[in-house]
Amino acid sequence: MFWGIEIGWYALFQYTSVVFVLVVGAWLYAAKWTEKWDAMDSCVLFWIAGFLALSGSRIIGYLEHYLAFGNYLPIQALWQLPHHGHFSWCGALLFLILFLPPVAKKILGAVNYWSYLDFVAINLCLLPVVAKQGCLFAGDGCYGIPTTLPWGMHFAYGAAPSLLPVHPTPIYDGIFNALLFICLLQANSIKKYSGQIAMGYFGLSSCYYMVMEFLRINPKVWTIFTLPQLTYFVVLAITLYRHRAIYYSRNC
Repeated sequence: MFWGIEIGWYALFQYTSVVFVLVVGAWLYAAKWTEKWDAMDSCVLFWIAGFLALSGSRIIGYLEHYLAFGNYLPIQALWQLPHHGHFSWCGALLFLILFLPPVAKKILGAVNYWSYLDFVAINLCLLPVVAKQGCLFAGDGCYGIPTTLPWGMHFAYGAAPSLLPVHPTPIYDGIFNALLFICLLQANSIKKYSGQIAMGYFGLSSCYYMVMEFLRINPKVWTIFTLPQLTYFVVLAITLYRHRAIYYSRNC
């Protein structure tokens, strides 16, 4: 409760994560951790990136719900506000790696757009650090499979209760992304070419989440693989393709 207004844990962490990313991103920009771009172009790209991430995560989340429960969500779920849930982070990464580079190139030009995407990738690490903990506090089923490890957690009073101790996968995700943020921030100062940080982010993230899916409770859609795993595999393939193009264009 805040000043008499009730807000769910999921919504609180979702909106807090956006504010957190904006504050840290503004500080990094002011501290000259990256190059400078036209302010208006940067704002436009920020909203475009947000729209792409939200659209991709909702579309894949919509498909995940159908595969898990066998029924479709109302079509309105695709454009609901973020705190209504039905997100899938793999969809956000897929739409960003597919559509943001050509859009950024169109707006910023062929010279500067990869350095901007490097900066975006660094800040993207921070979003799951906070947002994923909304799933943890809500206990909405984003946790993992049962475990006997000492840090296994019960979600007896969550939206999707668990009777047995389970892997607290949102905490794993938060730790991974916090460490990745530190690594990419340091690597940004010694990178050999623009785009290297962005490709590192998408490549490492997709590999991590593909492995983590074996600890989650998402339904299998093809042999032993879940829909997020297959999506992250596509993200990794696109990342390798784009990195190859960047590398060869730099050395030609």
